[in-house]
Amino acid sequence: MGKLITDQVELDKRSFSTDPFVVLTRPDRERPRGVVVMIHGLAGSGFATWRTLPAHLLQSQQANVDVAILDYRSAWRALSRKPKLEMVVDLLYGELQALDYESIVLVGHSMGGLLAASTVRHWSSVLNPQTGIERVAGMIYVASPRAGTKWLVPTRERRLLKRHSADQRLNERFLIDHVDPTVGRKGVGPRKIPSFTATASRDRFVGRWSTELGIPVGQTRVFDGSHSGVLANPTLHGWLDERISESLAIHRLPLGPDVLAAGPTTQFKGDSMNGSWEDAYLGALLRHRNTHGVVCRDVAESESDIGLRMRVVSDESVAGGECRADLVQDVADHDCRRIGALGIATYGQDPSSIKTVREIAGTADKRWLKATSTRGELEDEMARWLERLAINPILSTRTRAAERHDLGHEGSLL
Repeated sequence: MGKLITDQVELDKRSFSTDPFVVLTRPDRERPRGVVVMIHGLAGSGFATWRTLPAHLLQSQQANVDVAILDYRSAWRALSRKPKLEMVVDLLYGELQALDYESIVLVGHSMGGLLAASTVRHWSSVLNPQTGIERVAGMIYVASPRAGTKWLVPTRERRLLKRHSADQRLNERFLIDHVDPTVGRKGVGPRKIPSFTATASRDRFVGRWSTELGIPVGQTRVFDGSHSGVLANPTLHGWLDERISESLAIHRLPLGPDVLAAGPTTQFKGDSMNGSWEDAYLGALLRHRNTHGVVCRDVAESESDIGLRMRVVSDESVAGGECRADLVQDVADHDCRRIGALGIATYGQDPSSIKTVREIAGTADKRWLKATSTRGELEDEMARWLERLAINPILSTRTRAAERHDLGHEGSLL
């Protein structure tokens, strides 16, 4: 994940000098479950584009979220070091993977909205073109040319911004086929990602028809302001606050039992002396049944078709190496597909344990690692594993392994 800043006051141009992705969080509260990722547009910047909006969201009493900001070069900003758009999408894709939040809301201004849509399409196609991303809770486009602009863009971004460009067509086809943008919860159909658009009333670059393409009428709104000036409109700030909260609420609602197939087969692995671990496992199964009306079948060691194995190891066993053989066997079973998914949780107060487990277990699709310190945390995490397996069986929670592309952030000011 990118650089962490604990106070909005600390954010300035130099915040992005060594890292193009910055996460803002408030130190005076418990870490929220959701994060808003903000992506600026053509010739914008992570610091100047958003003005006071990040501070407003961090202080919101309605949407309890952290704020992440992406900065990338475009147009006339450092022309000799400007990255290709594919590199920006790759960067954003990798940062989204690495974010340790349950819910992600993407907010894109102008070309940033197109980059957000391209990233969602890319992430989904990498995993499975039929599913989409489980953790994306919403998409909000602000003055975004979703069908392009009639204005001539004199830089290479014109490939993306011209009317009905190839990238735009690919994005819209993907969204139509795989994403339900409505706020109503039907319980069936494509991946639910509520989507909203804000149009600037005095926008000379992007027409309303282009901004609102494919978005339900009730989820669009016009705000007073120019293409960039609208971002300073306090009414827009309040509207964004409401839409973010709405997206998070929808994302956490359970799907109806008629949506899900038969319950998965599960298996618990852990020290028999720690009865609270197995209690957490059984509690997660009960919660899944009560929420979805689906019974997960606990299976014995001898069965070969295991949908999800849940392994719990203590910090002490990690430090002493006693659990290494078990973890290696779990990984082997997962790699050879004897088990469909693997969840591993460390238990204790040592933050280095999860790093050691990650070195042993590695990363892969449907392999989930998490540090826990209480029975409640453990049960919550196991319940999330069940959700991932049931709602989006192709979900990958691997952290980014590929090296970042060189975007010119080696210490130079943006």
